[in-house]
Amino acid sequence: MADIKIDGTDSTKINLDVDDSNDLVLNLTGGDKGLRLHVLETIYPIGSIYTNAGVATNPGTLLGFGTWSAFGSGRVIVGVDSSDTDFDAVRETGGAKTHTLTVAQLAELAKEAQLNDPIDWGDLPIEEQATFELMASSVVEQFNELPPDQQLWIAMGTIVKLLVENFVLNLKLNSKG
Repeated sequence: MADIKIDGTDSTKINLDVDDSNDLVLNLTGGDKGLRLHVLETIYPIGSIYTNAGVATNPGTLLGFGTWSAFGSGRVIVGVDSSDTDFDAVRETGGAKTHTLTVAQLAELAKEAQLNDPIDWGDLPIEEQATFELMASSVVEQFNELPPDQQLWIAMGTIVKLLVENFVLNLKLNSKG
């Protein structure tokens, strides 16, 4: 049961108290466009980002109000991070469609990866940094020659192959000693 009250100061307002919203049926004279627009404008105030992965229709047409423009076309939307000057305000985007990995980046990444599983260089007559850069150079050269849609799969397959190879090599070394 609904308790209906007409606002004494504004006869255009009606207050409804409903115990269970499933019991509420609202029929508006002249259609429900006013209520629908009010709800949508409340959900999507000016400055909101509307996302629809189903249709490319302008939100102004779909929602029935406002002038909408594309935001961050071809970019990634990122959350505000006040500690990062690249993303410390609203309306900033990030990401790149492509990225060419450099030898220095890959060598540094490999060195970071070995922090949790250090390489035993022992008394080998090689210099650590030069070795990382040599291996990274070979990987980057091969990686950048691959079609973009195959790069991840080939990289993952190569990683697994190297892990298995390292595992087998360690088993062989341990069985001899």
